[in-house]
Amino acid sequence: MKKVLSWIIAIGFSGILVQPVQWLLGLIPWEKFILKENWIWLIKPQFSFLNIVVFLILIIAITYILKLIFKMGKCHIAKKKEESLKKINSYTDEEDGIKVTWDVGIGSLYNNNPFAYNIQIFCTKHGNVPLRMIGGHCTDPTCPNAIKYFNKNIIKNNIESVLIDAQNKNS
Repeated sequence: MKKVLSWIIAIGFSGILVQPVQWLLGLIPWEKFILKENWIWLIKPQFSFLNIVVFLILIIAITYILKLIFKMGKCHIAKKKEESLKKINSYTDEEDGIKVTWDVGIGSLYNNNPFAYNIQIFCTKHGNVPLRMIGGHCTDPTCPNAIKYFNKNIIKNNIESVLIDAQNKNS
């Protein structure tokens, strides 16, 4: 099939198809096609210098405004996520009689993980006003939490695990 096709093309270019191709090319009005007046629109300036300057200023202004809008949108979304994480700031364990409070911070530019700081542990087995636990023990020697030890590092690790889980659910 390839040989037959190549023979047809070779014969066509060698003389059989020359006259029909010449006739088809003769139908195009070449005199009008190559006239200078037909192509002057391509090289004639249609915009003034002022139009170009105004156009460039508009393009720069529009891109600047769009960047501001996108930055504000991203900041707004990040602030909402941060506020939702900051609402998770306490835990009460009725069984052990403790209440843990903390503040939430968001990591730096490279690490966006939330972290807990200013962790306070309170003993709630003393009526309406909880007592702050110092060194992981209740300050009241008669309280059962005076014997128990609550490790702040383990509590901090658990808090940050809860915060990271909440952050992943919000994303």
